Amino acid sequence: MALTNVSSGATKVTKVLNAVNQEVTIWCAGQAKVGIRIITVTGTPTIKFTGSLDGLTFNPLTVGAYPSATPPASGVTEATAAGDYEVNVQNYQFIRAQMTSGAGPATVILAASVDSSYQEAYLVGQSGTNLSATLYPSTTSTAADLNTMTIPGQANRTLNLTFLEVAMVGPGQGGNPQLRIWDGAVGTGVPLYSCFLTTPVGSVGAVQKINLPEDAQGNVGVQGTPGNALVIQIRNLGNVSTIINARASAL
Repeated sequence: MALTNVSSGATKVTKVLNAVNQEVTIWCAGQAKVGIRIITVTGTPTIKFTGSLDGLTFNPLTVGAYPSATPPASGVTEATAAGDYEVNVQNYQFIRAQMTSGAGPATVILAASVDSSYQEAYLVGQSGTNLSATLYPSTTSTAADLNTMTIPGQANRTLNLTFLEVAMVGPGQGGNPQLRIWDGAVGTGVPLYSCFLTTPVGSVGAVQKINLPEDAQGNVGVQGTPGNALVIQIRNLGNVSTIINARASAL
């Protein structure tokens, strides 16, 4: 999973979960701790914590409430409300938070680091949205036809998408997969950018950097309306699994 470090030294991912089986995963190999923040929760969804040594098999993971003792005196393997948690990475390569019941939405922020900067997961500003200068979201989908990434909008601020990459792997060819970036909700918002993707051949896999448009000064980026989310969606995948990696900032 291609993630990039933020200026503090912590690797961070943010995702809004709004359906059963949606998840957010952070690559944490070589890190010391992962911070977990769950915010802006609607209803009573169940979000389970799991860890993986190989990226394939995920097992239940006990996390402690932040700040907690090391190891925590008591811990939980799931959450049903907003809260802050932390966990030692140990030998895990990936740590995941997955909605297993309910509908949400719930915003989950994961941050991993070798030092105390994993606590950047707990830095929250207006509208309950993480206001770090730069966000590095990532989504994974094994669905047969769809992968959707939502970068939450921030009140009175414009989201600027400056990097976008798609990784695909699968035993079969996709059905002319198309990527589209929406200013706001899919279908009702304004489509800002669209392109077709090159599908992988068999199980070899492919990584494709998306050539986002440039302005007159050569600055790369796609910008939405202030306050709106940016939604990146891939459709017509066929029997292909995908990962979307992005870099965006709030202006």
